[in-house]
Amino acid sequence: MASGLQCPDKHTSMNVEAVLHMKSGLGESSYAQNSSHQKKSTETLRSLVMDSATLVYEALRPESFTVADLGCASGTNALGVVEAIVRGVGEACRGRGPSSSSPPPEFSVLLNDLASNDFNTVFARAPEVAGRLKADAGAVVFLSGVPGSFYGRLFLCRSVHLVCSFNSLHWLSQVPAGLRDETNKPLNKGKMFISSTSSPAVPAAYLRQFQKDFNLFLRSRGAEVVSGGRMVLSMLCRETEDYTDVKMTLLWDLLSESLAALVSQVSCMMPFRLLSVVSSCRLLVATDRSDPCVRKQNGSLGQEVRWCGGAGTARAGCGGRLRRPVLRAERTGDRGGGEQGGLLQPGLRADVRRQPEQRRRR
Repeated sequence: MASGLQCPDKHTSMNVEAVLHMKSGLGESSYAQNSSHQKKSTETLRSLVMDSATLVYEALRPESFTVADLGCASGTNALGVVEAIVRGVGEACRGRGPSSSSPPPEFSVLLNDLASNDFNTVFARAPEVAGRLKADAGAVVFLSGVPGSFYGRLFLCRSVHLVCSFNSLHWLSQVPAGLRDETNKPLNKGKMFISSTSSPAVPAAYLRQFQKDFNLFLRSRGAEVVSGGRMVLSMLCRETEDYTDVKMTLLWDLLSESLAALVSQVSCMMPFRLLSVVSSCRLLVATDRSDPCVRKQNGSLGQEVRWCGGAGTARAGCGGRLRRPVLRAERTGDRGGGEQGGLLQPGLRADVRRQPEQRRRR
């Protein structure tokens, strides 16, 4: 991640959208050359993404199929997702034999990230990918970039069939409010993340911001996704409720030490705060009972969540060591558009699949 920030004044607010982005280019330290973990985690979801795209297409049979990848970053991982979706729909079009085959729809692929993202690196390979899909699957693919924060509206109302987001939703829209006391002193002095020495007010502030952001994300997509459309969301989560779990804080500790070694004055580092929050798997599918958007129920197959009392549910599977939950959601009704309507109002059906942690061989 790169920001190009200088030591800010303590009273200066930072425009996150203008400065936050993955390291651009194709150099040794670029995101494109250092995102193999993200690529592997996305590849494990390949079948889930293809199945979701196929289900939407078979149910709706649109002449044009619109896909949105939110948080595409600057590497080529997003293009691999595009290929999986197009090939999955292409297989559905071919059917079980020549007599049941039909030409594939045209594909509109919307790649989204913040305006400061290096879209050039992504689109440098776009003609190659589009040409390969045309030759192999007979599909016409139109790719375009949509700069902006996904914590808000990005696309036309009822225009997107499939929304995907991988390794992005744990990034917050802004530094949470409430990280200073009444005398304007930092509550988390010496740390840029939630640690065992943090005041209880610190994780509470991050949780409030996450709940606000995630609900806004869902409401925004609810206005944009067509009835019967789907979402596949994957994000980093904790295995336990303990936010000081060493498996999650070790990297932040190392990053803090590196930053401290790079600066000559402690005051320069103090205003820096991570915009990342790693929620527990349970918090992902359950919010406070006072929140009208999500109500929790008990399910025989795991945790089950009903959204706004609608027709759909969210289910979390049980068992195994957990590290990355995957939310697959389907829009099941239509009660009007706008940011206040859509996905949450008519109901959401979702499967939350948790990927088992792969133990490294020593």
